[in-house]
Amino acid sequence: MIRETTPNVIIGEEGRYLQINNISLKDGGAYKCVASNVAGKDELLYTVAIVQAPTVLSGGTHQVVEGEEVQIVCNVNGEPPPVVTWQRNGMRVETGIRYITEDEVLRILDARSSDSGLYVCVATNEAGTAQQAFTLEVLGNPRL
Repeated sequence: MIRETTPNVIIGEEGRYLQINNISLKDGGAYKCVASNVAGKDELLYTVAIVQAPTVLSGGTHQVVEGEEVQIVCNVNGEPPPVVTWQRNGMRVETGIRYITEDEVLRILDARSSDSGLYVCVATNEAGTAQQAFTLEVLGNPRL
């Protein structure tokens, strides 16, 4: 129970409002306001939901030998958890025979040289969108 002001929580005007500064995910949750006097008591419950725009932690270059499988992982944070989609050459990558999208992972089966290029992870939630580029290099098998 919050009864007094702290550096980031201010209770104002005889307890009539609660102000949270520098809010973070840990500040989300249920808050109860209780008012009482000689005539009785009343309570009101508030739920504070914190949203945080997505961030993608890293991109990079992936190399795979032609004919093998490669997985590109898009490590994202955000609240609520972001929905991740993948793009290649500006077009959305759809799950198919060789391309499989599962949450934050793009799997390419039987990689071909034509799969080389730039892939973009797009993470979206109600607070915003973030994206990160990944380069895929498919290396041909050596031939004599």
